[in-house]
Amino acid sequence: MRKKTLWMLAIMVACLSTGCTEVRDLANSYEAPTEAIRVTNENEYLELVTEEEILERLVATMKQNKTTCYFNVQEEEMIAQDKWMKVLDGVHTIDVEYTIAASGYNVGVTLTYWDNYPIVYAFQNNDTTLLNTKQLELFDKYCEILGNCTSSSYSEYENELAIHDYLVSNVEYLDTSLESGAATTGTAYEALIEGKSNCGGYVESFKTLLDMLKIDNDVIVGQAGEQEHGWNLVELDGNWYHVDVTYDDPVNTDGTILHKYFNMSDQDIALDHTWVTEDYPKAIGGNYSYYSQKDIKEVSSQEELNEYIASQVESGAQKIEVKVLGNADVALAFSLTETALNITMNNSEKDGYTIYDIGVTYKE
Repeated sequence: MRKKTLWMLAIMVACLSTGCTEVRDLANSYEAPTEAIRVTNENEYLELVTEEEILERLVATMKQNKTTCYFNVQEEEMIAQDKWMKVLDGVHTIDVEYTIAASGYNVGVTLTYWDNYPIVYAFQNNDTTLLNTKQLELFDKYCEILGNCTSSSYSEYENELAIHDYLVSNVEYLDTSLESGAATTGTAYEALIEGKSNCGGYVESFKTLLDMLKIDNDVIVGQAGEQEHGWNLVELDGNWYHVDVTYDDPVNTDGTILHKYFNMSDQDIALDHTWVTEDYPKAIGGNYSYYSQKDIKEVSSQEELNEYIASQVESGAQKIEVKVLGNADVALAFSLTETALNITMNNSEKDGYTIYDIGVTYKE
């Protein structure tokens, strides 16, 4: 027997109740695995002739909550677990064994992966019989979130934003750096049921909720803050956008929901994130960036900024968002109002401009 084993980490470190039935109406009809690929007998060495069929077989295995599958291929080069790891989101490990057969190679694959696969499959087929106890608990939580935060009357952008804001508000970031000593495997269960996770929990949760609503999305594994890091890509009206829910949920803030990393372009997120760009769709859209949709005030000089801040303070605004082109000084603009107040300021530097998200409290 010839054996090859590959252990790779995709993102580590770094009810059928009435409510759920109503929520499922938000999702489009789901295409189950074809009869040719369906895993009816995981011990059967089904002959597969293309890379696409192999990937379908692996995905069907995971959707049906199985950990092993078998198939036959004619060429040894088709046994490409490194490529499978790159293509399939949320697969933690792939263990491959294969033997020379009378015709080609008989291949056995063992997988560990996100709960995303069987949960989305269960949701879109209205059948939870394949889920285990923890997955059922997580399934119910996903249904609760969709029922409370999203709506069939919302646009894809509005549902995406609602999911982002829920995660930022309800999940606590858990620093798992060597210095912190905290431990997590970075799963959606940790994020949504236990309330704390590293980036992996945010990414899996966000992806699963979008998958349940049939909003096209992808997962990126790259670098941010000199650490391995994961975040999401979302497709809206044919254009892709980066979403880093983790980075919109920083530690030690006043609870303000940030949108600094919501629906960003390649150009903007590349200021502090890196990834192998050729492995992912290009994100060049701008229409569905948070600040484009919000249509926030844009200023290009200190004088314009001074006037805008003065008008907002005069009206008693407690939250101010402004897009500043150039190097105008926000603190100076507030000081010129001669008003007793305190400000908390989050700024996001983009390519050629800065977004300021400012909270204002007034002294009596």
